[in-house]
Amino acid sequence: MAAAMLMVSCSHNHLVTKEQYIRSFETFISETEMGYRDFHKDAWEKSNVRFKQLSETEFTRFEKDLTVDERLKIDRLIGRYYSFVAKYQAQKIQGKLKRVINQAESFIENIRK
Repeated sequence: MAAAMLMVSCSHNHLVTKEQYIRSFETFISETEMGYRDFHKDAWEKSNVRFKQLSETEFTRFEKDLTVDERLKIDRLIGRYYSFVAKYQAQKIQGKLKRVINQAESFIENIRK
């Protein structure tokens, strides 16, 4: 389901107005928030491409037309995306640490025998 939502986000028409840009960015962030925990490598790659497009390419197109409040909104959206990336990476590290702990416990048990 997350991949399907991401695909919908990635298949977009060229954004014409700054309002469309902001709405598109908000939608992308909301969809990413709902599904990032289940993303796999391909989904993250597609998500990162779309994020770069929104946070850099499209931002540059509309930057001069954005109000201070709109820029702050975009900055908050960017911060949210980075938090999803950080949480996902933390989950991966936590999973790896659990495996290392299990392996160490098994090692210690067998040494004591």
